[in-house]
Amino acid sequence: MKEYANEFAEFLYYTPSLQEKEERIWPIRAGRNLAKPNYSVGPKQIECYSIHFVRSGVVLFEYPGGSVELAKGDLFVLFPQCSYAYKQMPVDERLQMYWIAFDGSGAEALIESVGLTRDQPYRKRCNTEQIIDGFKQLLDELRTPAYSGHSGSLRLHSLLYRLFSEMTVQGQDQLLRKNNWIEASIAYMKLHYMDKISVQDVAASMGLNRTYFATVFTEQMGLSPKAYLQKLQMEKAKQLLGQNTATITEIALTLGYPNLFSFSRSFRNYYGYYPKAYRES
Repeated sequence: MKEYANEFAEFLYYTPSLQEKEERIWPIRAGRNLAKPNYSVGPKQIECYSIHFVRSGVVLFEYPGGSVELAKGDLFVLFPQCSYAYKQMPVDERLQMYWIAFDGSGAEALIESVGLTRDQPYRKRCNTEQIIDGFKQLLDELRTPAYSGHSGSLRLHSLLYRLFSEMTVQGQDQLLRKNNWIEASIAYMKLHYMDKISVQDVAASMGLNRTYFATVFTEQMGLSPKAYLQKLQMEKAKQLLGQNTATITEIALTLGYPNLFSFSRSFRNYYGYYPKAYRES
């Protein structure tokens, strides 16, 4: 690595051919660094996409709409024509990063497949060893003069896709697991909402901490699991009240309420009128 004002770094550049620019994605430059205490970049913009992977230390990444501290195993992406800044945070371990800059018509879609978006351009706790190995192979290929030839170009593109593959597998797995347990928790609540279940019961059935379950469920569904359970109960209450085949007390007990009073109060708080008034309307 070469010494610069605020870092030791290696920059490796690539010039894609006209044929390569017809591909969905092509590399532009890549590198690695070891930050000095005064390391800071930006605010500035770039004309392409660039993914940075944190090998050690902590970096404060500032992007349009927010900022986040990222540590070993985390990564962030810079989008073209977006202002950004990042700097080393004062911790015992010095900041080290890998990066790869690229462009192409399919670049943003590929980035999104990794779980990165313009609203949240970072990811934490990635597949560290595999991603580091992917970066090492990519940089080794860029250091080889043969990369300018056709076979070198194919190897380089193959390594770039492999690097994205290592990122994508974990990103999709995390999303899939999250979607799976959200769907499973909804099915669980729809089946058991009349059995006096609590949010803790639902979280436990998914093998999750209650706070984590409630937070992620609310983010994904737009309402809390407690509100979702109440929604199921109140919709069923209206249905049963409209059938006129059970007394209001029977409906209250059917829905898991301990008595008529608690059911009537909940119904009024939810709809603005009592169940008796709804039945008589």
